[in-house]
Amino acid sequence: MKRYILLIPAVIIMAACSKKNNPAPLTPATAKATDLVGKWTITADTLFLNGSNQFSVNPVNGGPYFQFNDDGTATSGTAGGGVQGVYNYTVNNGTLVLTIPNSGSVAGSEETLSIYNITKSSLGLRSNNNNNTYEDAWLTK
Repeated sequence: MKRYILLIPAVIIMAACSKKNNPAPLTPATAKATDLVGKWTITADTLFLNGSNQFSVNPVNGGPYFQFNDDGTATSGTAGGGVQGVYNYTVNNGTLVLTIPNSGSVAGSEETLSIYNITKSSLGLRSNNNNNTYEDAWLTK
C-alpha cells in the first residue's frame, strides 16, 4: 500500500513533464516546402503601382494551377490544357523560388516570389515585375 502512495505522485509528476507537440503557427516566415504540397488553383491576379493603390484586379478563369509535389518538383498548367511548365522549388523565410531546369539547348531560369499570406487552403504570392509595379496572385487549394 505504501508503494502505491509513492507511485501516484511519481506518475503525476511524469505526466506534467511530458512534452507537448504544439507546432508553430503557419505564417509566411515559418512556411516550408511541405506546406505547399498539393494542387493550388489561381483565382485572382492583382497589379499594383509601387507607392500607390491597386491598379487592376483580374479574375482568373480557365483553372490555371500549380501542383507542388513533396519531392521538391512542381508543375503548372490549366484545367483544360494540361501541364505547361515543370519546375523545382524551394521555400525559405517567406520566399518561394521556382527553378526551370536546363532543357537541351535552353538554359534554365529562376523566379523568386514572396509569400505574403499562407493558410492550409489559401496562398498569396507576390512578384516584383519592375521598379514601378508588382503583382499579387491569390491561390486556393
